[in-house]
Amino acid sequence: MRMMMMAGALLLSAATGVSAQPSQADADVVKAAELRRFEVMTGKDYKALATLLGDDLVYTHSSAAVDSKASYLESLTSGRVTYKVITPANLQVRVFGDLAIIHGEAAMNVDANGQVMANTLRFTDIWAKRDGRWQMIAWQSTRMP
Repeated sequence: MRMMMMAGALLLSAATGVSAQPSQADADVVKAAELRRFEVMTGKDYKALATLLGDDLVYTHSSAAVDSKASYLESLTSGRVTYKVITPANLQVRVFGDLAIIHGEAAMNVDANGQVMANTLRFTDIWAKRDGRWQMIAWQSTRMP
């Protein structure tokens, strides 16, 4: 299995010209951006959040609902959705050139349309480096039992 993973990384590198060896500095920057995103979401700083999200964001919730950047921000600014607490755990960042993938878990307390929910999620999100800064362009989460 390890050989297959190494072969896959080599093929990715050869096909895209992107090194599969992560840059620790970039990984640290992306992780900090992810933690900042959680912070501004719970702090209701939606202007700061907008700068962390790519215009082409595809945000797939654990309910399978899908939002664009505009619809996601609208749900927050309207007050329909309010993130009360986000506690991330086990964040793993892999960087491939100007793309980074984060795998992690998060305990979230969310008020959605007046219904308070506590969920623990496993998630994957993708960040892209654009004009020298990292932006989240995709999110997919699954509820954990």
